[in-house]
Amino acid sequence: MLLLLAGAVFFLAGTVGLLRFPDVYTRLHALTKADNVGLGLMVAGLALQAESWVVTGKLLL
Repeated sequence: MLLLLAGAVFFLAGTVGLLRFPDVYTRLHALTKADNVGLGLMVAGLALQAESWVVTGKLLL
């Protein structure tokens, strides 16, 4: 549950960066960094909560 919450915080930080920066390239840079970390944390949290190894394997693919 903690990994899911941390992933959501990184997604929120990426959204704030998307709205805050003036240039397209700086917006994409801020969004990409935060969203990649957020997605990794979300997938790790869901993989730990999965009921079977099959579901965990599908999440990691």
